[in-house]
Amino acid sequence: MSNATKTPATGTALLEVKDLVVHFPIGQGQFIRPVDRVSFSIGPGEVLSLVGESGSGKSTIGKALVRMIEPAGGSIIVGGRDVTHIRGREIKEYRKEAQMVFQDPFGSLNPTRSIEQHLAFPVRKYRANKGVSVSEQIDELLTKVGLTPVAETRRKFPHELSGGQRQRVAIARALAVNPKFIVADEPISMLDVSIRAGVLKLMNDLRNDLNLAFLYITHDLASARYIGNRIMVLYGGKVMETAPSAELIKAPTHPYTRLLLTATPGTRHRGPLPETSNSAPNLLEGRKGCPFANRCPLVTDVCRNEEPPLRELSSGHAVACHHPA
Repeated sequence: MSNATKTPATGTALLEVKDLVVHFPIGQGQFIRPVDRVSFSIGPGEVLSLVGESGSGKSTIGKALVRMIEPAGGSIIVGGRDVTHIRGREIKEYRKEAQMVFQDPFGSLNPTRSIEQHLAFPVRKYRANKGVSVSEQIDELLTKVGLTPVAETRRKFPHELSGGQRQRVAIARALAVNPKFIVADEPISMLDVSIRAGVLKLMNDLRNDLNLAFLYITHDLASARYIGNRIMVLYGGKVMETAPSAELIKAPTHPYTRLLLTATPGTRHRGPLPETSNSAPNLLEGRKGCPFANRCPLVTDVCRNEEPPLRELSSGHAVACHHPA
């Protein structure tokens, strides 16, 4: 696929994440860190694709950004405001700026409510444009996500829609509050292959038309390349590599990024999978070394004992590896 995106707006970042930490207790005073000092920024109208295998910490980052999970460390700055530890009414107000589209369109909608009811609630609670009726705003949202004829769609219930249509309803519900950015957590992974491209095109059109910022979470490098201005590769809760999308796909420098590309159907990166094990990463707090060391074919003693810093190889292209390609 081609990366048919517009150039993101320049200037101050809309979202800035600095050294984000999320940890969970596992008993006996021990914690795991599925997100370990992760930093990134997203500008208005920009899409950052967050890529990694299951368990890498992608969804945990997304939930922390919309404050479904309380961070244990670091900061989340949105529009110049620190939202890392906001509570109560402040979170309610923050929902106008940050929304999330979940992976499962079958479970994210209430089966007992019509499509009209799903959209009416956020419109009344958050948007309620003066001079424009709730009904007109619902029609506008359904039209915007391609669910026409709207009069027929708004009467239906989730079970009467296809998976792709349900995900479009979820996107419309997120748009109902006029957010500044959306966390899209694997929004196409549970959809039929034939309709995935349509949902991705919708998201790309919304980004261009509304200047929306997205954190697009996926394990699929093809869709990450298509929609993302930049790609950030995550493993074991840490950033392995980040670069402009085309550059990362063309010239990956981290062994884990090359592993993901080799495992991607249709890629030009062919050959045996470049790993020595398929064991899960160590997420315990206090771990040493590179989290990918036990799977890396280039591993040395320094990899096992010293965590590699994320260092810039060229403009916008950074890698956390002692032996980058």
